[in-house]
Amino acid sequence: MARTTYPAVGRYRQIRLKPEPNAAGNYELLYYLAGVGTRRESTSAKTWAEAEAYRDQFIADAKAELAAVGPASQTRFTVDQLCDRWLTWAEAQGKHRNNAGHLRQVRAVLGGYHWDTLTTNPALLDDYMTDRPVKPATVARELAQLRAVFNWAHKKKLIQGELPVFDLPATGGTARDKFLNWDEERWFWDQAVALSGRNRMNEAARNLMLFIAIAMETAARREAVVELTWDRVNLMLGLLNFQVPGVVYKQKRRPDALPISKKLRPVLQEAWQRAPKDGSGRATGRVITITADTISKTFRHHVTTLGVPWITPHILRHTWASLAAMSGMSMMDISKVLCDTIAMVEKHYAKLSPQHLRDAIDFKERAPQRQGAPSNVVL
Repeated sequence: MARTTYPAVGRYRQIRLKPEPNAAGNYELLYYLAGVGTRRESTSAKTWAEAEAYRDQFIADAKAELAAVGPASQTRFTVDQLCDRWLTWAEAQGKHRNNAGHLRQVRAVLGGYHWDTLTTNPALLDDYMTDRPVKPATVARELAQLRAVFNWAHKKKLIQGELPVFDLPATGGTARDKFLNWDEERWFWDQAVALSGRNRMNEAARNLMLFIAIAMETAARREAVVELTWDRVNLMLGLLNFQVPGVVYKQKRRPDALPISKKLRPVLQEAWQRAPKDGSGRATGRVITITADTISKTFRHHVTTLGVPWITPHILRHTWASLAAMSGMSMMDISKVLCDTIAMVEKHYAKLSPQHLRDAIDFKERAPQRQGAPSNVVL
């Protein structure tokens, strides 16, 4: 039997009618929208002939829409096409680690539109922000990445004209108040050790313990921990290098010679024993042997089981910095470990330092003692 082919017009593909009516007795029109996926809409027709007429009118309207923008439409980039080009360029630059993930949902919703449609119809971006069922910070990251794609394409002269305006959603402030106190930090470490001990043959449990240990003792971001390889772990010198060779870090920088803490060293030594070795006996491959997605799922399951679902890998980073500030560590040293600017560190963690503003507020105690009262003061 010959395969049935359905018409395609512009970004509308596989335009067809569903053979059976829906629960309301109306036939439905199905089509694939480029960059979005299969869509359906009711024809409001209860007879097949009326449904066919609706389909034919839909195809005619699609052809009119395509003709209205003229021959130049064949060279206009869709959001999907621009993202593909940008990701190819970014991968060559070593900048592709998280960007594909940030763009995935954007492309699923907006990928089929020509890029300039977002300029002429800004409601598309507004609807994306309103309808996306995630935290505003997640939406802001996704749209900020799309904005970066457009800025790059404009700079490369792939597109010309007015760019869309990205009025990013508010992310609820930048205060970093959630962190584990000293007792909670020790408790969370002990729970990870206990989980690994109970499931010593379980690769996911062992890797989760290793991930938590590195994150808690180095304040490294999730991606940096997951991407760490054994050739950048120097147990003899006691140093970790979180920088991937060949990658230029302009943002979210990583330390390249971070000392291994006394608490972390035995955990890494045990993991080194299990790691595959090359012919010269050097450990090879990644320190964390499971994928980033598996780590995320295992971590979420672990904290949910413990009854602390608010703890995230980023909370562990904040915890290290917060406890370091509370212990009196200088803002300079904290910034070196976090690879953040001093201004950023002071903004978020200086208030936790035991000496924060105390020397300033007690300046009178250090001032020379003066005898008597000023002549213009009446006692």
